[in-house]
Amino acid sequence: NSIGVEKGPYDNHSANGAKTIYINRVAGPLPWLGWDTESSAIFWNMFRTDVNTTILKDALARKPTFILLSLGSTCIFRYAMSGGNENGGGEIDKITPSDEFRDSLYSIVKSFKDNGVTGGVISNIIDLNSFPYFRYRKWNSLILTASEATALTQYYAGKGDYTFNEGANAIVIEDPASSNGLGHRRILSNEYQLIQVDIDSVNCGRKWGSYHPMPQRWVLDRNEIDSVNNAVAEYNIIIKEIADEFDLILDDANTGMKSIVNGGIYIAGKEITSEFASGGYFSLDGLNITALGRAVAANGIIDAINKRYGATIPKLAINNFSGTTFK
Repeated sequence: NSIGVEKGPYDNHSANGAKTIYINRVAGPLPWLGWDTESSAIFWNMFRTDVNTTILKDALARKPTFILLSLGSTCIFRYAMSGGNENGGGEIDKITPSDEFRDSLYSIVKSFKDNGVTGGVISNIIDLNSFPYFRYRKWNSLILTASEATALTQYYAGKGDYTFNEGANAIVIEDPASSNGLGHRRILSNEYQLIQVDIDSVNCGRKWGSYHPMPQRWVLDRNEIDSVNNAVAEYNIIIKEIADEFDLILDDANTGMKSIVNGGIYIAGKEITSEFASGGYFSLDGLNITALGRAVAANGIIDAINKRYGATIPKLAINNFSGTTFK
């Protein structure tokens, strides 16, 4: 409620969960009458003076001359967060087709350029495997004692004939298209279970992943992962093309993130990795970034601006920002 009290004006026109196709779409006089409830509600609390306004319209009203755009992630990763849209979330949980993303982004950038923007930065999209949300829970997270392994192997006799061993084991997942015709199979080592899976259902009554297959909602299989990775690659090509056409600086966040994922980086004596909780970059939801992560990302953008324009914008002092704090 507090963000609705001040009523701006705001220079940051982001609304958590807003897809690119929503930026020039009216949210509706009530959040649940417009686009996705979560992002529409945030937008509505910030910009409720005009029921016919849009994020783009309000941003243009600020008469900017320089912009920073970071669009496209939600268009892809809401699908991944939904376990491949198995929860039937509608448009918000579907990957926006590349041509629709291109048209929306092009229209947004052109509107800014046509209304006096002379420069700006546009960030590309980081890879799926950068996020702890997808990498934290391992494919072989089913830890069994010798007796538990024997009992589970006996349970699946004639129902897949899976063999379980003492120690780490691949979980059992739902798969209506499984080759054994049983509607379930063992997860592959290059597939993901989502961080938000209900651990009580894993460890207690339902025994997801062992005696009962892990529901599709909490798994990304190879086909779904390929859909996400292909979309990221296509979107990043589109983002670069639009950056080149409109002479925007391309913030190659994807390449920068690879250094953090592949072993981590050191800045001002501080190690920063993509590990869940302890790495410093990602917050405890495994998706959004901490104050420290934001500072690192901001410095990357500042570097790009300084390089393009020969500017001397000072960078943020990394030691002034923290990741997850343990007490």
